Amino acid sequence: FTSKEGTLHGDPQTVIGESVKVEGTFSGSGDVIVHGEVVGTLKTSNDIMVSASAKVEADIEAHNLTVAGEIHGNVVCHGQLQLQATGKIFGDVTTQVISVEPGAMLKGQCTTDGSAISQPEISATNDLD
Repeated sequence: FTSKEGTLHGDPQTVIGESVKVEGTFSGSGDVIVHGEVVGTLKTSNDIMVSASAKVEADIEAHNLTVAGEIHGNVVCHGQLQLQATGKIFGDVTTQVISVEPGAMLKGQCTTDGSAISQPEISATNDLD
């Protein structure tokens, strides 16, 4: 799924529409797109896209996260966090990689830990015998 707001690597399994409000603990394993409102906790082992129309008052955990809307809560992203120009996060962020477009807002602490990304081992041999 690709749009001007971001990219998900697969077809979304859950779409929270603009007129929908979800309260409580939302947990799943597929890609999630939020256009509406989420209050509580939002967690998936795949990707989440928070569109420009979305209002999220929740702690979020995902593999990759694209934010074009507004999040009030702490974020744990195991892959890449893309904070787009219209995106706002009010809370602490922990991620492997972050990209922030001009105009985006992050109010909170940000911790990146690229060391958890494994680097391929390179071995060299000398066969000049």
